[in-house]
Amino acid sequence: MAKETENVKVDSDNLDAMKAEMEAMKAQMLADAKAEAEKIVAEAKASVNGKKTDAQKKADEKEKEHYNELVEIELFKDNGKYKDDVFVSVNGVGCIIPRGVKVKVKRKYALAIDDSIKQDRKTSDFIELKVRELDEAEKNI
Repeated sequence: MAKETENVKVDSDNLDAMKAEMEAMKAQMLADAKAEAEKIVAEAKASVNGKKTDAQKKADEKEKEHYNELVEIELFKDNGKYKDDVFVSVNGVGCIIPRGVKVKVKRKYALAIDDSIKQDRKTSDFIELKVRELDEAEKNI
């Protein structure tokens, strides 16, 4: 917020008061910066020592809740390749998800399935590209 200024006759008393005010502001800014730096150093030391700060613990807990939240999914089912249930494992903990019905699973399992589907698509696209390249090479022989 802008301060209105007045034309003030500068005398030694005003100048001394302004200098004192500026010194006080400077001291407060330095104290704030020092406190922030100490906080950062403490968090860094805790991180190096494997200890977590309260903020880090809270963030970890929030992330854990997010990935353990239940979401609804339905896996494609046919009478051929996609008829069996799907086993999904995240960090050594697994679950079996049935195909063809809507089920609620933890978000971490749904994300693992999504990642797997994306990777399958990339693999299929790559194979298709290489087959086309091979066909073109054979035509040029």
